[in-house]
Amino acid sequence: MTSKLFLNSWLIVMLVTFAEPYLADALALMISGELATSSLPQHLADEMKSKWIRNLLRSGNPHNWITELTKLGATRFDQSLGKEMKTIWDRRNVIAHTAEPANTSTALAEFLSASLIVNSFVTTTDRFVTASLNRGSGSAQRATVRLRKLLE
Repeated sequence: MTSKLFLNSWLIVMLVTFAEPYLADALALMISGELATSSLPQHLADEMKSKWIRNLLRSGNPHNWITELTKLGATRFDQSLGKEMKTIWDRRNVIAHTAEPANTSTALAEFLSASLIVNSFVTTTDRFVTASLNRGSGSAQRATVRLRKLLE
C-alpha cells in the first residue's frame, strides 16, 4: 500500500472525527442559549447540556442526529442524508478498526463524495442553529419548545 492511498483512505476517518464535535458544538450553542434564561445553577445546566449532547452523539448514528434536529424544528435535510452519512460512518469504522483495510485507488473520490454529503449536513444544521438563535423565527420557536421539554 502506498502512502498516498493510506492517507487518502484516512481522510474519511478525519472527516467523521471533525463532524461529530461540530454537531456537539452546534447543539451546545443552541442549548446554552436556552439555558441562559433558566434559574438552574450553572454547573447543573452544564451537566444537563453535556449529558443530552453525549447521549445523542453516543448513538453514533447520523440518522438519529437528523431525526432529533428535525424534532427540534430543523428542515431541509435531504431524505437520503441519514443513510448516506451512515455509509460514511460505516466506512470510517472499517478503516479505523481493521488492521489493513482495503485501500483502493478510489479513496480520494470516496472522500470527495463524503465531503459533499457532510457539507450538506453541516450547511443545513448551521442554517437551523443560526435561525434558532434568532428567536423571531418559527423554527426558533419550535426549537425552544422542544429544548425546554428535553431539559425539564
